[in-house]
Amino acid sequence: MMFHAQACKTNVRFNRPLRWGSCPRAGAALVELVFSVSVTAVLMTGIASALVMASRALPSNKDANASIADTTAMTDQMANDLYVALSFSERTARTVRFTVPDCTGDDVPDMIRYAWSGTNGDPLTRQLNNLAAASVLDDVGEFTLSYDVRSIAETPPLQDNESAVSILSANPAALLPGDFKVTDKGWIGQYFVPSLPADAVSWKVTQVRFMARRHGLAAGETAIQLELPTPAKVPSGDVVGSPVIMHESALSAAYRWEPFDFTDVVDLSPSQGLCLVLKSVGADIEAGDILFDTAGGTNRLTTANAGALWTRSLLTGMVYYVYGTVTTVSQPPAATRYFVEGARIGLATGTDPTSRVETRTSILNEPEIVNP
Repeated sequence: MMFHAQACKTNVRFNRPLRWGSCPRAGAALVELVFSVSVTAVLMTGIASALVMASRALPSNKDANASIADTTAMTDQMANDLYVALSFSERTARTVRFTVPDCTGDDVPDMIRYAWSGTNGDPLTRQLNNLAAASVLDDVGEFTLSYDVRSIAETPPLQDNESAVSILSANPAALLPGDFKVTDKGWIGQYFVPSLPADAVSWKVTQVRFMARRHGLAAGETAIQLELPTPAKVPSGDVVGSPVIMHESALSAAYRWEPFDFTDVVDLSPSQGLCLVLKSVGADIEAGDILFDTAGGTNRLTTANAGALWTRSLLTGMVYYVYGTVTTVSQPPAATRYFVEGARIGLATGTDPTSRVETRTSILNEPEIVNP
């Protein structure tokens, strides 16, 4: 039998011939290799594109770090400004306005205002005095302010309350008129105790009035003065305040009310009575006539020896008015005072929660505020 020379080759390892049709085909193997390489290249291109797109979707560490640095720097600046605040004129969760010691060189405290609109992406602004507000941080996603307020409950001191001028004592009319002539030795007076409310702590005299007229030459002068009484309720000679002078030449021929003002008869005890004394001090022996009530009134005072001896009548009294004010004391309600001792700042940019920075600053001067 004849064999083709290339029909088969001997299997060297097993020393046996290969059967016809079992020999590898060189052309088919090459095609398969080229196909495999092409498919692999397509797959690698797709994977590379996916990696690029995924890497672009991930946040940049560099950008995040920059945002945190900007936010931190801004909160530090705000904290430094708030630390030296002297007073507050506006305090909300998104706005704060306060004064600080002079920073512009004009020896006048300056005003600083921080504000955010509350809309994501809007800037945080800072305003100095009346200048236009300037953006200090862009793309703000959060800005919150809160304040640490210290309160002190205080009981205020007792408060003096002075009344309006009113009548403290009076005998306004004479049922049976009588005339008393003031002379160099004959003087007249009136002992009185003021009518005061139960809670009075002091009183003062602002004016006295009585009925008087001229007598004779009308050249006399009468000293109108208030004196402390003795235990017998007659003048002691201890004058309270400054006397005032009644000039007889200024009186009319008929009786009329004559007013005399006092400014320094003050701080009298509620239990203290006084003596109104009219005594002649001029060269004329007769200084005028004083009206009194012979059928009513009480505590009229008279002397015939220039005050060496006084007599008090329980059945007659001068016709007079004493005006003055009364001081009472009240306890105002307890008051609470508020002081800002610190502030808390929360700040973030964009939508990345990792950029949020929160800080607290104490406030050196602890400014007082009206409402917490």
